[in-house]
Amino acid sequence: MKMKKSVHLSISCLLLLSVYSHAATYYFSSSTGDDSRTSAQAQNSSTPWKTLGKLNSFFSSLNPGDQVLFKCGDTLYGNITITRSGTSTARINLGSYGTGAKPVITGFYTVPSWTSIGSGLFEAAIPAALPTLNTVTLDGNFQPFGRWPKLSAANAGYLALQSHSGTTSITSNAIGTAPNFVGGTLVMRAARWVLQRGTITAQTDTTVTYTAESTVQGSPYAPANGNGFFFQNHINACTQLGDWAYKSSTHKITMYFGGSVGSHVVKVSSVDDIIVCNSRSYINIQGLEIQGASSDCININSSNNITINGNVINYAGENAINAQGTSSITYSNNTFNYTNNNAIYPRGSASQSITSNTITNTGSVAGMGLSGDGQYIAISNAGTGSNIQYNVIKKVGYNGIQFTGGSVQIRNNLIDTFCYIKDDGGAIYTFGNGSSGNIVSNNICLDGLSAYNGITATYPGAQGLYMDDNSTGVELSFNTVANSTVGIQLHNCNNINHHDNTYYNCTTWGIRFNNDANTIAALINKNNIVFAKATNQYVVFSSTASVSGFFSVADSNYYCRPLSEGNTFNLNNTTTNLAGWKTATGKEVHSKSSPITVTDPNKLRFEYNATTSNKIVNLGATYVDAKGTSYVGTITLAPFTSAALIYSSSATSRIITDTTQLALRNLLTVNKPALTIYPNPVRSSFALQISNEHVGQMSVSVIDQKGIQVRSFLLNKTQRKHLFSLPSNDLPAGVYFIQVRIGDWTDKSKIIKL
Repeated sequence: MKMKKSVHLSISCLLLLSVYSHAATYYFSSSTGDDSRTSAQAQNSSTPWKTLGKLNSFFSSLNPGDQVLFKCGDTLYGNITITRSGTSTARINLGSYGTGAKPVITGFYTVPSWTSIGSGLFEAAIPAALPTLNTVTLDGNFQPFGRWPKLSAANAGYLALQSHSGTTSITSNAIGTAPNFVGGTLVMRAARWVLQRGTITAQTDTTVTYTAESTVQGSPYAPANGNGFFFQNHINACTQLGDWAYKSSTHKITMYFGGSVGSHVVKVSSVDDIIVCNSRSYINIQGLEIQGASSDCININSSNNITINGNVINYAGENAINAQGTSSITYSNNTFNYTNNNAIYPRGSASQSITSNTITNTGSVAGMGLSGDGQYIAISNAGTGSNIQYNVIKKVGYNGIQFTGGSVQIRNNLIDTFCYIKDDGGAIYTFGNGSSGNIVSNNICLDGLSAYNGITATYPGAQGLYMDDNSTGVELSFNTVANSTVGIQLHNCNNINHHDNTYYNCTTWGIRFNNDANTIAALINKNNIVFAKATNQYVVFSSTASVSGFFSVADSNYYCRPLSEGNTFNLNNTTTNLAGWKTATGKEVHSKSSPITVTDPNKLRFEYNATTSNKIVNLGATYVDAKGTSYVGTITLAPFTSAALIYSSSATSRIITDTTQLALRNLLTVNKPALTIYPNPVRSSFALQISNEHVGQMSVSVIDQKGIQVRSFLLNKTQRKHLFSLPSNDLPAGVYFIQVRIGDWTDKSKIIKL
């Protein structure tokens, strides 16, 4: 028997060696390649093939273990269709060779020339006959559709509708002032969490008739009376530099340049999907830059065991990676930027490993993403058995991470700035999830802004953690939420283990229990810190005054509002203090309020560590945390932890005086500038972001290099972090200073107008 086993093993090894011995590497270079070469020649990096068309014609001839490598520094135009699978021991690999920048696989077409059609508008034909055009850059910068009305302090870019008829028409008294947009796109804020688009078929002074865009849910969403709408993708909305529209019947793009095109460089997506993988397995895609898709940069369907590692994925017209009906897909160490809809979208997919990715500017422009629910999300609908860890997500229009199914682990992620295009969402979100075994732990969620533009509702809509409508079986532990409108919302949830989390400066509520279906039950609520920074913030809000049935365990929490201890709990709009909360719950015996109180908000401090190493923070004074632990001079934060601190006294020695003074001047900035301007340099308009405690009327002055005020604006800042869009298309090119003043606070920043 031993002899037979040895023979079988030897045969297996020989077969495995045979597979690897026959594996080949094929080289591609747009700069030195030639498609007329033989397949044998293409296996030499000195005699590569040239185009993606050649690769697609040859792909079915690849064998497991083969490699397809693209030359670093080269750009190859078109798409790749994966038509062969590897095996568990011999994957097919798409990668790079040589040194330098990652090879670029692009769907971008550079517009060579333009024809003037008058009024500052120019048009050009796109060679690919695409039904839609979703991605355009101007001089290397992402460029959205032209829209009407433009963003302004007066209307925030939305008009209000008064009534509607099903999903086919809206009525508004604001339409009478609008140009004609027939053939363009209507964008409506159908719900707080939905932007619905439709193609305009008729328009009168009061009514717009449209054909609604389909959604993932099937039926389109109906408009909501009183909510907002705007027009886009029509030449009558193109009035500022870079505004554009696309007409599918002629395959022409129209862009506003003003007097002349000049030296501007415009690139348009002319390929739907860049890499397509249907019903394949054991494929590696690594070390590439993939850009300029009108739809998806990578589209994977009914496939498994795919690894996407170390790529740069930019400018996706819809989704950066759309992976439907897949399993065992690994996304690691990728960088994503400017995705109109969802960055990683494993809809209906299980066992996804999503680790160490950096995802920025996802769903960041209203109307550029798809219609319906589940859009404008960085990581959307990762399913059962998925692992999401060590990702950095910044500037996402709706949810940061949305999960479904059971045994999902979400750990050690940083999510910064979310829910500012749509809301009633969260940094980490699930809906109606009845599966168990989910763990959300050690995540840091910052700056949930709430998107009030285009809606009539005024209650806060950005939650750091949001377990929505009858979700169950989730452990929420050691997470941090800071500077969001709500820390956590538990909506009709049960069997949630909520412990050891920190909520700081949640501008309305730290914890919100929303029990409108009377199903909240069996909650564990223990060892959490809820730290209110302002006197109008509540540590806990409940939609009902009867909360005694919510908890199986509730104890040892820290409910702190050191500026104003007292009625910090709001039970169905009846306020009470910690003692009243203990009576209402029948629990919380060992829970406490602030260890010390102060009168100056500048004596409150928040620090966090979103790295994998310990972080030593120089305090320059003595502080105490919510539990009463004292820190003299410094505090050491473990990875993915935070500290809410109260100034106690000056230290006996100060290591860095300036650091201390800066921290005490405005501690809530969390090492971020109060005034941020982007893009900079600027062309037609710029975003002005103010992050501080000052609210009210705000004056903005544009000052030239001679010190002369050339423009001024009066705006209303209503929340701690507020984003405004200001025009600059009429400013001459040059250097300017933007000076902002609210009361006695002022700041200034330099911009360059191109």
